[in-house]
Amino acid sequence: MPTDKFLWTQTGGTENKPIKLKVICGFKRMHRFKSYEAVVAAMRDSELMNVSGPKGDEVIARKTPYKLNSWRNKVDAASVYVKGFGDEEPSSQFDIEAFFAKFGSVNSVRLRRTESHLFKGSVFVEFQDEETAKKFLELDPKPQWKGHDLKILSKAGYQAEKNALFRDGDLELSSSAPRFLEGQQSKGRRGGRGRGRGPRDSRGADQDDWKKRREEDSKNGFSGEFRGRGGRGRGRGDRGRGRGDRGHRNQQRDQGSRPNREYVCRLLTPLVLR
Repeated sequence: MPTDKFLWTQTGGTENKPIKLKVICGFKRMHRFKSYEAVVAAMRDSELMNVSGPKGDEVIARKTPYKLNSWRNKVDAASVYVKGFGDEEPSSQFDIEAFFAKFGSVNSVRLRRTESHLFKGSVFVEFQDEETAKKFLELDPKPQWKGHDLKILSKAGYQAEKNALFRDGDLELSSSAPRFLEGQQSKGRRGGRGRGRGPRDSRGADQDDWKKRREEDSKNGFSGEFRGRGGRGRGRGDRGRGRGDRGHRNQQRDQGSRPNREYVCRLLTPLVLR
């Protein structure tokens, strides 16, 4: 919630205003859960949220109001950086989430993207707590993705690696979209292209290849615009999953999916301090 302008505005941040559950159910990530009554029933079991209001028009709110500046250290300690997932597919967000769910409770999986919104092949994973993240980092042998090795770092380790690249001049800052945090809009900047070597992607290849791949994907009926709203507990990787996934999504919509109570409650934790 602290990084999501829409939810922050709806709830008033620390004011903890109730938000209609139907608004949450309107998020694309929630469309797969049928019916609305089943979602309400799942939320009533939550240890973190209160459900109130008339039947059919329920609202939810945190049991403990959000406190300013209370999340960053806790989230960073519970987060890891993992690279090596290759090109994006229509089901990548869900497949990668399922992969990490085997190692403990996960709050969110955020797919990292280029400025053209193409998947870099790396993710930030926020586990339920620091202990779960440490257990994942200490796994031996290290987990693999489809038979391939993964680069795995703690969030602190990733930041230290980036800082070293900046100091050595191998990475320069590039402009990024303004970032929202606890009611404030910043002019955040992020790591950009390497100097003297030309634009590089997450695998060290020429970044121009991204454009070629996007054109090829478009010709094959697959959209590369996998933008998402990570602040809603969904990661930045799921605002639409491309035209190639439309049939799959329609099938899910037709068949419906009864919510797993624990999963839905965890999915709605953007309103709760992780």
